[in-house]
Amino acid sequence: MGAQHFQHDVFISYSRQDTTVVHALARRLREDGARVWLDEWSLLPGDLVGLKIQEALEQSRILLMCMSESYFGSGWAALEHHARIFRDPTNSERRLIPMRLDGARIPDLLAQYRYVDWRAPSETEYVILLTQILGRPVPPRAGAPISSPGLLPVATLPTYRNIVRLSFSDDDTRLFVICEYEILTFDIRSRTEVARTGSYGLNSCGAVARNGLYAVTGTLEPGVVIWDLSTGRIARWIKAHPRWMRDVGITPDASRVLSAADDDRINVWQVPSGRRLATFRHKEYISYLHMRPDGRTLFVSGGKSITRWDLGTHQMIDSFEIPACCGVSSSSGYRILSPSLDVSSDLHRLVIGSSNGGVCVFDPLSHELIANLVGHTGAVRTVRLSPDGHSVVSASDDRTVRVWDVKTAQCTQVIGQRGGSAAFSNSGSLLATVGNDQRVLLWNWPLQPIIPTP
Repeated sequence: MGAQHFQHDVFISYSRQDTTVVHALARRLREDGARVWLDEWSLLPGDLVGLKIQEALEQSRILLMCMSESYFGSGWAALEHHARIFRDPTNSERRLIPMRLDGARIPDLLAQYRYVDWRAPSETEYVILLTQILGRPVPPRAGAPISSPGLLPVATLPTYRNIVRLSFSDDDTRLFVICEYEILTFDIRSRTEVARTGSYGLNSCGAVARNGLYAVTGTLEPGVVIWDLSTGRIARWIKAHPRWMRDVGITPDASRVLSAADDDRINVWQVPSGRRLATFRHKEYISYLHMRPDGRTLFVSGGKSITRWDLGTHQMIDSFEIPACCGVSSSSGYRILSPSLDVSSDLHRLVIGSSNGGVCVFDPLSHELIANLVGHTGAVRTVRLSPDGHSVVSASDDRTVRVWDVKTAQCTQVIGQRGGSAAFSNSGSLLATVGNDQRVLLWNWPLQPIIPTP
């Protein structure tokens, strides 16, 4: 059977827990001309799943096995059976290609194969994969950014926990890592953990005061927990909203805490008494709260709009609608925005991400679009402006952290990492990101390749 007689170029086998990264890759392969078989695209209601999968395997030239911890834990015996016809040395027209998504141990059955390393997605690995799938040489996509060779972090901080947010202290001596169940404090100079809080429920959001004295987390109960970081203990728990917590914030001097939930309301609380000082309402559901370093101005994103508030008077200063390029419009007309937003120190640049991978930069005063940054293939979880306002760093579900030049709207560097969160130090000399294994990575900024010593 010649290759032209196969109905599919590639059958993609993966775990449901890896859907985001695998589907993003599958879409790109399809756009580049590959005939892809993917269960969610091919199975119809009423199909006999086992039979359809067996037929598709027989009609596919390549089996792409997306290896991960969850993949090997989801019926490996059946996967071994599926791989049998692709491992037959007499069947020269078929090929098995393992693709590594995380640090899971590779079974002996697959250890003999050269795998595609998708723990740190790069254009180089993608071109190698596409060339094998199409059976012909494929040039790199014009203008596609490639992970910089020799680009290495200056330090790694072991957390091995699901990370909600990263934050530097005002003097840049400490890094606060808000995790799902606790807050870790690292000393930047020694690169060691020096403190951690206790645990109170599952944290869905969090923030740390710039003075490093207090922190606040939003829990699934839903409630707000105010933490005294000097003791690691709870200073106050507040039943803040009747519905799901969306975001929280804390003023730089730790005197007030803000909370936002699915009821579209923002409450202001006194620290540490927990007394409610004010309530105001964003006109649509809330995605993110961004407080200015002076503690006097609040930006709120959600729905189709961004609003700006005076925290002294609790009055809205202005609002503007976000164009469709920065979000996916739902059936109700809402823009699906990422839970992240950042504003430059001079108030002339505001960056926001979206669930369709878009990143947009605006002038928050004139409301004009400055740059539309296109390149991510998964939802953008975090956006950060460099302290000088000339660069944007975005972390996405496509497992990359991208660096953008705002003036040219071009991606200049790609870090193949887990994404999810990122933070600049206040001096602008360090960038913190999250690695594939949930370690925090510290990078010198601007990013420069490090030449390893022999």
